[in-house]
Order: sequence, then C-alpha cells, then structure tokens
Amino acid sequence: MGVRAAMAAARAVPLALSSCVALVMAFVANRGLDPVDESYLLRMVDNPQATRPAGDVYLFAFVVHPLYELVGRDVAALRLAGFAIVAVAAAVLCRESLALLAAGGVVLRRSHVVLAVAVAAAASLFVFSFDVAVPAYRSVALVGLMAVAVGVARALRGHAVVGGACLGSGGWVTFVGKPTSAAALVVVLLVVVAGARLVSRRLVAATVVSGLVAAVLTLAVAQLSPAAALDYLSRGADGSSRLGNHSGVAMMLGLTNLRLEGLVVLGPLFVLPLVVARAWGAQAGRRRHAAFELGYAAAMVAVTVAACLLAGRWLGGMGLGWQVFSVGLVVPVVVAVHLAHRARSRGLVGRAVPGEAAYLGLLLVLPWVSAVGSNVSFTVGMPLTAVFWVVALAVVTFPREGAAADRAGFRRAMTLAAALTLTMTVAEQTNGLPGGDLSATLRPAQVGGGTLLLRPDDATAAQLIHDAARRGGLGPDTPVVDLTGVGAGYAFLAGGRPIGRAHLYADLPDSLAAARVSLDSASCGERARAWVVTAPSMGTGITPALTRGRVSFADDYEVMARFTSRQARGTWEIQLLRPTSSVPQRMGC
Repeated sequence: MGVRAAMAAARAVPLALSSCVALVMAFVANRGLDPVDESYLLRMVDNPQATRPAGDVYLFAFVVHPLYELVGRDVAALRLAGFAIVAVAAAVLCRESLALLAAGGVVLRRSHVVLAVAVAAAASLFVFSFDVAVPAYRSVALVGLMAVAVGVARALRGHAVVGGACLGSGGWVTFVGKPTSAAALVVVLLVVVAGARLVSRRLVAATVVSGLVAAVLTLAVAQLSPAAALDYLSRGADGSSRLGNHSGVAMMLGLTNLRLEGLVVLGPLFVLPLVVARAWGAQAGRRRHAAFELGYAAAMVAVTVAACLLAGRWLGGMGLGWQVFSVGLVVPVVVAVHLAHRARSRGLVGRAVPGEAAYLGLLLVLPWVSAVGSNVSFTVGMPLTAVFWVVALAVVTFPREGAAADRAGFRRAMTLAAALTLTMTVAEQTNGLPGGDLSATLRPAQVGGGTLLLRPDDATAAQLIHDAARRGGLGPDTPVVDLTGVGAGYAFLAGGRPIGRAHLYADLPDSLAAARVSLDSASCGERARAWVVTAPSMGTGITPALTRGRVSFADDYEVMARFTSRQARGTWEIQLLRPTSSVPQRMGC
C-alpha cells in the first residue's frame, strides 16, 4: 500500500467508527421498548396534563409532547427526531468551540473540522442509553447544556448578545430537562464567567431576556402558569423525597458509589495504542509514519471489535451494559494529560488561545453538571454526556502549527473518542434478554401510533393487551395504573392515562407511602375506574395504595389479559385487570 493510500485509510477510520455509531442508533430506533424507565417517560410524554395533580420533578414532557404528536405518536419516529436534534446541537457546539480557536489565530482546516464535528455528533447520541432512547429529561438537559456552552464560546469571542441569548435559553432548557442540573449550572457559570471576565451589561441583558422568552414560550406550550409550574415541581419533589432512594447530598453530588469497572477493565486496551503511538510515532520517517498511523488505526479498530464482543462477558452480572460506561472516563484523562504537557511546554507549539482554559474547564465539568441529582453512580452517569469531553479533546488536540505530528495526534485522539463511543454504544445495545435490541428474533407489534420490533414474548403481550383494551372499552381517558413497579410499558401499551405519577416504584424503602400519596392526588372516582397492571407473585407490594383494604383483585376485578414478563431483574406473570361495577361502592366513592 502506498503512502497516500495508507494515510487516507488511517484518516477514514474515525469517520467510519462514528458512522457505525449513527448506523447502530438508526438501526435500533424501531427496536425494543424498555418496560420501566423508557415506558414511564413515554406515559408522561403521551399525556403530560394527566401528571399535573401529582406533579413530577421535571417539565420535559410538556415540551416533548408536541413533537410526539407531530410524528403521529410513533415511538420510532420520536426516537429518530430526538437523535437528529441532539446530533445537530452537538455539531453546532463543536463548530463553535473550534471557532474560538480560529478567533485566537488558529487556522481551521476543513477536513479537521469535519472530522471533529462528526465524532462529536456521534458521541452525543450516547445520551440515549440506559434503556431510554426517546427524548426525555437527560437529552433535553443535554441540549440545554450544549446551548449554554455555545453561548460561552460566543461570549469569549466578543459576541455578547448572541452569547447571552444562548446562555439564557440554554439555561432554561436545562431547567426544563433537569432542575438539579440547572442549579449546578448556575454555580459553574458564575465561576467561569467571573474567571474569564465575561460580565457585561449586554451579556447579562441578553441572558435575562432570552431566558424569560424561553420560559414564557415553554409555559404557554405546557398550558401552565409560573405558579402552577412551581407547584407541579414542588409536589413532584415531595413525591420523590418520600421514596427514600436518595441517600443524601453526597450521592446527589456524585461523591459516593463510584463504579469504575469499565475504566479498569477496558481502559488500558484503548490507552495502550495511544501511548505507543505518541512515544514512537514521531520518530518514524514519512513512509514508516504512514504505516505507523495505519497500524494505530487498525489496532484501535481491533480493540473496539474485541471490546464490543467481550464487554458483556467481562463486566457485570446483570448484563445491562452500563458497567462498561466508565470507560468513557478515558477521554477527560487524555485531555488532562494534554493540558499538563502544554503547561510544561509553555511558549512552545500548542500554546492556548485567549479564553481557551476557562472554556475547556467548562466543557470538562458539564458532564458532572448533567449528572447532579442522579441516583446512579456518576462514573456511570457522566459518560452519557461525554460529548463535552470529546469536544474538549478536539479543542486541545486540534493542530495549531500545521506540523505533521500535530495532525497525526489530532487524528489519533478522534479515533480514540470514536472507538470509545462505539464500544459503549454496542455494549449497551447488545446486552439484555436475550441479545438486546440488536437481536434477530424481534417481532413487530403496535406501540403508540406506530410499530416497534419487540422480543417475541413482549410482542405477544402487546397483542393480548390491545385485544383486551378493545374488548373492555379502554379509551384515551381511561385511568390505567401499574402496581408492579416493572410494568409501565404494559400500562403504556394499554393506552389510557396515568393517575398520580406516571410511574409508581414498588421496590424502594418507602414505596407504599409514596404510592399512597401519589394516588391520593386522583379522585376516588378515578381510582375506582382505573384498570390495573399487577403481578400476583409479587405479593401485596404497593397494592394497598389503591385498594386500601376495601376491594379485592380476585373478587372485584376481571382479568382481561394474562402474560409472562421476562426482564433482567426477574420473571413474573402479569395481569391486566378491569374494575367491575362493585369497585366504586366498595371504595366508598
């Protein structure tokens, strides 16, 4: 192979890996439906107004609902729309970040910009993980945070009005997606803006005005007054606090429960080729350099394939893929190493441009901001928004002087980022029961206003539920409540609307008390005519929150559908029950 052909092949690898990420996500857009997390979020999106009596901890459903209606209530189309919105926002973020370098005198070569943008866009799609592929609170908050980062980049370039507009609107969108992240963002922005001396009247005015405009538009779409929105969030926060699943401030800030399996097991596999390339790649002649770069690219492809195939076996007893996520921490580690090298080589090649240090600090900390308030390990949660780390990597490794070594280092960094993104994506999508959403045994089933490919048992359950809903006259206004804690998907398939919160947890310390308060937000008449998803083998669980000891599922409800639910956490027989005419009287309605 000639020198040019070898270099062309090496350059194509990061683009090919990023394209594979996009193809995998497009392939799974119409495959699978998580019966718990994704489904309860879909219940909120399907009918956000039904959640108003009990409230919730975020407003995203009111914003996503119009998009859901626009795509004909088709879940697959909603997923694709979410993918596109997030990827475009990431592309804009990356381009604006590199424009900051251009303002500092760095020449932006088109091929390098295209490469960085492609890798960043692919990395952004990883937010649709943890079995939630529809646009929801994490992806909405991510779009807001990316808009804020764009605003800071613009402000650093002297565009105070545009920068402020992005800061205000992005901050509000972050609040709509995840209020806890918005609170953390305020603290981080105060530090960054003060440190970079960005405060100006024009910036502050543009930020305030754009934030208010975004808030007014959002509340108008949601049909909420400011007082009603605050009351909604307040009641939602009260309901969440009653569950007892947040162990304290330390956990909500990510200071406990650090899980590093992916970083420890898979991290060295990805770092080793990079270390070898940095140590010996610059010493090779032109012909040997081309072969060396091609060898590095081939090694990264091999590592990626091996990690994708073996990650599920190497990591985690549940086989859900999340144990792999912490391997994404390799990216900020590499960024930190580059920054340390630059600090030791001050005045030499690779010096920073004005404002770059503050901006890189913001990019590095934004994944933490996105994870604040989560009840999962931050070393698992932060990589979901690793796009910020990838953009930081692109900025810090972008060729400054046009030297061949700089260009090679940039390509290696982008190859690393793309390889890590693909590994995490495939590991997450292929794990599960059995083989995840990439399985060849999936069958079509009606879901919402479209069709999804589901596991055979879930496709059968969907058909049974649809048949039961038609026989029993279950309509859009019929209350449906899941008392299993694992059956939100079956409630969503049935149609109808939630009462209380869209999802009632059944396995947390104070689930029963929280469920009782949630269902009390509905009238006795609504509770009496609610269809019920239940699992007799689970015992009473949170059932008393609905029955209050006055009605019996065996005597006062009719079994409309019965099927088996197989999930990673267990297997149960699920029943869909319709209340008989005796229920209102027995409940005292």
